[in-house]
Amino acid sequence: MKPIFKLIISIAAPLIVGASSAYFTYPAVKGWYTTLVKPSFNPPNYLFGPVWTTLYGSAWQCGGI
Repeated sequence: MKPIFKLIISIAAPLIVGASSAYFTYPAVKGWYTTLVKPSFNPPNYLFGPVWTTLYGSAWQCGGI
């Protein structure tokens, strides 16, 4: 398999899985997650996206690509 196809698959596969899981779980999470009693050290909601993007990017980079 050519390296460009490996690159495309390694980017597309996690994005597809993440998007599809978000699509199916968003309605349920929106209801119960906001009612949870969170600890004082819980980070603010606006940090969730950038932190997970960085973590996924780091995992992708460590995958040897």
